[in-house]
Amino acid sequence: MMEGGGTLHTEPSDKTEAPSFTEAGKEVEKKLVSRPTEDDLIDRNVIKLKSEEVAPALHAAVTFLEKENVSHQLEMELKDRATSEELYNRNVLKTKEVNQIDPSLQATMVALERERTIVAVNNELEHRHTKEELHAMHIMQGEEGLAASLQATGVALEKELTANALKRELQGRPEKEDLVDKHILVAPHVDPVLQAAVVSLERKKLEDSLSDHLSHRAPVETLVERHVLNQDEYAETRESHTSNS
Repeated sequence: MMEGGGTLHTEPSDKTEAPSFTEAGKEVEKKLVSRPTEDDLIDRNVIKLKSEEVAPALHAAVTFLEKENVSHQLEMELKDRATSEELYNRNVLKTKEVNQIDPSLQATMVALERERTIVAVNNELEHRHTKEELHAMHIMQGEEGLAASLQATGVALEKELTANALKRELQGRPEKEDLVDKHILVAPHVDPVLQAAVVSLERKKLEDSLSDHLSHRAPVETLVERHVLNQDEYAETRESHTSNS
């Protein structure tokens, strides 16, 4: 009410009234109830250490030291890392010119190399030998009708049969003395590798000796005079050779 008996009229306000302290307290209490626990914050990597291990005031310092330690370890690992040449030799990198190729193109280059390899393999398969050709070249052994899984068994059996046959032949072979008596083994004291050379040399010496004796033999007339050769037998032999010629 105004002086003079007038009435005070107030205009309605467009502004909403601020919440009371009680409502604000309830809202804070609600948020405190639903806030994450310390273990949840550690699992989310929001905080690094528990409060009972390190005081909250030292969390920043501890985190900084951990980062420095990780940075130092990473630096040491980078110093000892393999070179591009070593990675290429281990077939980790597909090209030696890794520094000259954009990293974004590495995967494309590997895919192209793989495609080229596939094409080359398919080309080789198209021109590979048939089974019959491999048998003729003695690359694939065993009977042609034999299953592939039994090929190795068949080859092993053939080798075993051959070994048994060879063993029987070796058991029945003549002794060294028998070969010498039959003039099959001429120089038993010589290494078998040199046997042929020794036989050839002995034959050559014998031929030279025979030629020398023939070149110095006495004429037929001298042999007749010395009564080494009978004159009548010589005449008959000569007539026989003349009639045959």
